[in-house]
Amino acid sequence: MRLLFDEQLAEELCQLLGDRLTKKKNIRLLGKGGASDEEIWQLALEHRCVLVTKDEDFHRLSILRGAPPKVVWIRLGNCTTAEIASLLLEYRADIQRFIDQDETTFLDMLQQPSVQPDWTIKVSDVVNQSDLPILYVYDFGDDWRHMVMYEGGAQLDRSIKYPRCVSGARKCPPEDCGGVHGFIELLEAIRDPKHERHRELLEWLGGGFDPADFDARKVRFDDPKTRWRSCVNG
Repeated sequence: MRLLFDEQLAEELCQLLGDRLTKKKNIRLLGKGGASDEEIWQLALEHRCVLVTKDEDFHRLSILRGAPPKVVWIRLGNCTTAEIASLLLEYRADIQRFIDQDETTFLDMLQQPSVQPDWTIKVSDVVNQSDLPILYVYDFGDDWRHMVMYEGGAQLDRSIKYPRCVSGARKCPPEDCGGVHGFIELLEAIRDPKHERHRELLEWLGGGFDPADFDARKVRFDDPKTRWRSCVNG
């Protein structure tokens, strides 16, 4: 794997990792100390590297631009270089899988994430605490991962029923379709009449499925208490 460490990560990180993570460079070691975010981004592109950083700005760039370069975002707060090295080595298999997967653009490296059940937390309790994105996981089987970004508030309009969807793109994948990889297989199968699962999956869907279909006006929100009772009681 080819890794490029940004300037916030100490030069000694390369030495601590030794040969256990191959082909790694620090920005300063390349003679690019003091480079701007844009210059570092372009440097990672030119060298075909995965950018390893503690800087949230690169995470935002990754969301806006996609890959390449891919971004590994280390979120350990105040920590030693040895702790960062330990984290990278512990999760090197995950990093390699991340690099090999074309559809993923950034990897959030948070050693001890704060995980809380959604039925105990109000969105308003967390979105104003930090401008960092919130990772929301839906369905631990299919493992749908959502990055929730808080963009700002608006004046309450009592003539409007909340919550409401104001915009969006693409149709929500069907329930229990097997996560990202299952959804990709489903789309391939229903598009190809010669696919061995074409008829089976169309019948399972109850007809066709257009992944591009989306209308914010048709979005309806479940009552959380009703949804919770249905999940618990069946």
